Amino acid sequence: MDENEILEMGRTMKLKYEELEEKERKMKMEVRQLKKALISAYGWIRIIDETFSVDLDMPQELNTTIELLRQFLSDHTERFIQ
Repeated sequence: MDENEILEMGRTMKLKYEELEEKERKMKMEVRQLKKALISAYGWIRIIDETFSVDLDMPQELNTTIELLRQFLSDHTERFIQ
């Protein structure tokens, strides 16, 4: 292996490394955006739950669905947002 081949291998590895770094950066940004969306959804469902928890005319099925969704989002928010 001569010096030019070694230099070319080095350039190739550098390019691959830079590509992987860019992919990682993009993935981190996507994860951050998903975390923001999860937190927002959890906040909204909490507001809905609190607002309608005193409404006696709301169908029980809807109330149960809201409570289940709130618990689901709460569990996932605690698990993924740290």
